[in-house]
Amino acid sequence: MKAITTRKICILFTFIAILGIHATINSQNWVEQHSNILIRNWELNFNAGSSSYFGDLSVHDNNISGKFTHESGLAFGVILTKQLAPELGISCQLLKGELRGANRNIQFSSSIYEYNIHMRLNLVRMMSTDNLKRFKLEAYAGIGNFVFNSSKIETLEGETILSEHNARVPEFVYFMGSRISYQVSENISLGLDMSVHQFQNDKIDITVLNGDFDYFTYF
Repeated sequence: MKAITTRKICILFTFIAILGIHATINSQNWVEQHSNILIRNWELNFNAGSSSYFGDLSVHDNNISGKFTHESGLAFGVILTKQLAPELGISCQLLKGELRGANRNIQFSSSIYEYNIHMRLNLVRMMSTDNLKRFKLEAYAGIGNFVFNSSKIETLEGETILSEHNARVPEFVYFMGSRISYQVSENISLGLDMSVHQFQNDKIDITVLNGDFDYFTYF
């Protein structure tokens, strides 16, 4: 798995490097372009919301109210974005989320810590609509790593069994999502964001069933 992760990261950084070279080649003034690349067009995003669990123990996958009430927890994060072009940006993110769930005689809770890198595409700027320039509609996708701490309580014939699993080695995750935002002033915007994070691990709920990996959404 480490080889697969390393190869994907190398491909991503190669793509980013190609974009940077392309921007430099098309510059008419190297000094001005150099200043723009290093100093201008940065965005810092603070976000908070709900992380929702989907896995072997989830029972509310088709019930939004039940999902938020019984299988979700608080989440928050920070995203740093560099705009490579009006339509394209590269971001790194730190994210912490809480997951929980219960099915029959089993209940669990988990804390997720994720760091990732991803590309963002501004669909509004691609359409060149000046009358909507205060709006952003972004699609994004990326890869990252996560660690987690999980605990499970299982009741069997009146006996309670406690299990814990703490991931000490970062695991691979890939994800995609979309965001809509509105610029309320020159330096401030507000938005809504939804992403789906697919674990390459089936032990978040300390239950291995069905031969597929768990995942979570962040809203």
